[in-house]
Amino acid sequence: MKPESTNTRHSAVRSLVWRCLLVGLFGLMTASACQALEFGADFSHDQTGFPLDFKHATLRCEACHVEAIFAGTPRRCDQCHSTTGLIRASAASSQHIRITGDCEYCHQPNSWLSVTRVDHYAVAGPCQSCHNGVTATGKTPDHVVSSNVCDDCHRTFIWAGAVYDHTNITDSCITCHNGVVAIGKNPTHILTTNFCEDCHNTFNFAPVVRVDHNDVIGSCSSCHNGVIATGKNPGHLITVDDCLVCHNTSAWLPATTP
Repeated sequence: MKPESTNTRHSAVRSLVWRCLLVGLFGLMTASACQALEFGADFSHDQTGFPLDFKHATLRCEACHVEAIFAGTPRRCDQCHSTTGLIRASAASSQHIRITGDCEYCHQPNSWLSVTRVDHYAVAGPCQSCHNGVTATGKTPDHVVSSNVCDDCHRTFIWAGAVYDHTNITDSCITCHNGVVAIGKNPTHILTTNFCEDCHNTFNFAPVVRVDHNDVIGSCSSCHNGVIATGKNPGHLITVDDCLVCHNTSAWLPATTP
């Protein structure tokens, strides 16, 4: 037997829809009921490539197949859930976050309003447009002083454990590196001012390859004692004078004598 053509099948289905209307049954029939009447109890809408479940299974046929037109019926959520399409299903409100239109990345057909996870792949716009403390969690009161380019430090798959990009940090190091917000000076750190960046850099905090002595507090020997920094070698002349009497911070050698 020659297979039934798509056009013939669509014509038969349209005929069914109009028969339902004429006998006054359409208002009471769901999509599932119409399927059973036309195609038998074994027919499943799954065979069309668009399974009907949850709310979709209880809709009337004409809710999606407007004017009994079956060809070209939309399959994407946003093509039906729109204020501009032929099918006027409930659409996103004007306060909805900016998205690419792929509703199913966040919503589920069994519970449209219960969004438990946002797939950021479908979100459009910068992080701050949602993570502003109103739409979604924003900066906490003790957040480091920074710009609003969240994804410089945070990732969409895990908010905590940020890796800081210091490019957008707008305050001095010590405002964060104080031992509370972020790691600060350890107990054995040399006595210095709080201008961390004069010796450290944001790419590799340790080791320090150059010490700016303008930020060092205390006498030379408090660091240059052979433990923290190079001290007198065994052949050094015997003296109780401060190091600066002979040496200088720009060039340890050669030494000058008073």
